[in-house]
Amino acid sequence: MEVSVSSDMACPTETKDDWNALFKRVNGVPVEVVHATLLSRLGWVLVVVDLVAACSMDKGSYDNSSYIMWETSEVLHPWVSGLNQMQVNIGINGALVEQPVAEKRGYIVKQHNSTVEISIPYKAEGGYRKSIVSGNLYEFFIFHLYLEQISVDEGHVPEVRSFTVYLGDVPEDVELVSVTLNGQDFTVPFTNASSHNITEVFIPNNTHGYVLKVPFDDPVVQQLIKDATVQYRLDINYTLTVLPENEPFYHLASVMAVTNAFPMAFDAVCSESGISFKLDHRPILSLWEISIGSELLTSELAAKYGYIMSNNSQRLLLEVPLFTHGYKYKDFVGTFELLVRNGETEGQISTVKTCQFSATEL
Repeated sequence: MEVSVSSDMACPTETKDDWNALFKRVNGVPVEVVHATLLSRLGWVLVVVDLVAACSMDKGSYDNSSYIMWETSEVLHPWVSGLNQMQVNIGINGALVEQPVAEKRGYIVKQHNSTVEISIPYKAEGGYRKSIVSGNLYEFFIFHLYLEQISVDEGHVPEVRSFTVYLGDVPEDVELVSVTLNGQDFTVPFTNASSHNITEVFIPNNTHGYVLKVPFDDPVVQQLIKDATVQYRLDINYTLTVLPENEPFYHLASVMAVTNAFPMAFDAVCSESGISFKLDHRPILSLWEISIGSELLTSELAAKYGYIMSNNSQRLLLEVPLFTHGYKYKDFVGTFELLVRNGETEGQISTVKTCQFSATEL
């Protein structure tokens, strides 16, 4: 079955009490995040769709050079890859402004490191003046900024690496008390610190159900690496009680998934300053070595050649500036290759990225 979902979702304004909103800082910019889950049941099939809206809450500033400035993070939420191309459109009073019109008015949009800076001349068209008396008479120039950020995924569909298990047709006088995952007991609801979660689903026929999500990389999941595959297994024991007697009973389930043991190829994106590579960590990655040519990629090698490398528990990020070691050039095109090798089987995966650079850059 193929399911296609299209939805627009935006952050509400001044609705902290009405929405389950999360307020945090991303790259130094205050951000409001609203998360919603849509569930649709058709027979035995349950479709679960996660929606998230993340919006900059920066109130703007004046830089004493006749410009009013705002900042937003280039990546507002982890679900959006930092390597995707970010398209930024600007508008005023809730309506987007065509780029030629924005340029004519003096609107400026610049990307600086991991943030996007928006500058508007304080007398530019689209704003208005407002006089306020507070001891003295003050004149304010007011703009209602409208910003649209679109992450262009370049055709890449991310791999879903988690178990989604549905326990349905639960009578209304029965509730879930706890869940045992591969021998480890968890009280419902789960704590916010756990990477797995469970959601209650209400059905119009006076029954309800529960959707359990457990990532493959969760420590509770059993993993077996064999030959060219990785096997993930999750044994589930649901503890439910009948109300009001609180009489317990149990429901058992087991799920298993098998994936290819070969690591995914790097995602690679061109930029004005070079090429960026990303590789999500997987358990089998420890069997493989990453190299540039014949040299093993390490933090020492990255420092030696001027690469910018970040390697944490979730992913490896590598930025390769233009003119650093490893590039091959032809006309105005630069090519860089990364190799992922298995030392035991001598298997090899190559990621080659070719980018066109301007004459000024080369």
